[in-house]
Amino acid sequence: MRSFPSALAATILALSLLGAMGCCVRTVETGAQPAKESAQVVDVEKKDYRLEIRPVDVEILASFAPFEGDQLSEILTSTNGKEETEAFFYQDRSTTLAGGAFQGLLPQDKVALGQVWEIEPAAVERFLSVLHPNIRADMNMDGSGAVGALSAVSDKFFEISFRMHAQFLFGEFVWVTPAQFDGRLVVERESQALRRMELKVPTEHYRNVAFEVYGNDLRTGLGYTPNLGFESGKPVQVEWSDSISREAIHHVFSEHLLPVTKIDWLPLDEALAQAEREDKPILAIVLEGALTDQSC
Repeated sequence: MRSFPSALAATILALSLLGAMGCCVRTVETGAQPAKESAQVVDVEKKDYRLEIRPVDVEILASFAPFEGDQLSEILTSTNGKEETEAFFYQDRSTTLAGGAFQGLLPQDKVALGQVWEIEPAAVERFLSVLHPNIRADMNMDGSGAVGALSAVSDKFFEISFRMHAQFLFGEFVWVTPAQFDGRLVVERESQALRRMELKVPTEHYRNVAFEVYGNDLRTGLGYTPNLGFESGKPVQVEWSDSISREAIHHVFSEHLLPVTKIDWLPLDEALAQAEREDKPILAIVLEGALTDQSC
């Protein structure tokens, strides 16, 4: 998550101050490390599973649509050259992802449904390098990190979900940071074969990439890409015996990577009314972009 000096009042959130002043607020709008215990996001029978993927190279279809807004595509072209920039834009590309790239996404230990584990930066970079060779998981601002979780189980398949924060370095001067990378793997339990893989940058916000241009002057801004990610395999129709909703998984990942999302936020009108009732001050945040990802 980041902020910019030119941020407009696209979103206004408020809460009563925390700490010594006291606070009573609620509701918000707007390889891998050993698995860590995480609060179960659904009430299911606790059972541990060993997650493995057969290390076979996978053919993928990668998409890197041109950036829109704040002249970001023009900036990339002017600083890095038209040919080099367009090598990653405008067309879908078929490429191969090495089978070993999946091993670093998986936990070393057995995990239960809904249990979160952390993914090492080197594993993130290896996995995302098919999109662009200059991918950085240790970012040049706060917000680095990647996590995974077992999100669904059936007799024949596992579903593994993950969220990654990373950025691209174009040339020497331009850092481009997508809001986040959301991913999903469907793995056959018996054969350990990868049946379906999806990775994308979410598009529900009107801005889903941030950028910084370094040179004589620092320039920052927000942009949008309608399609950035890759996929492999055909969709698999599965009747899951135990599963966690996408909304619940996204919430758990957000809380793990961005502690600010643990705060119960109030819309401004509700915060003003509550502050008056409880005789407490208000902290209002004005920003352009989303508070719950890197595009702010």
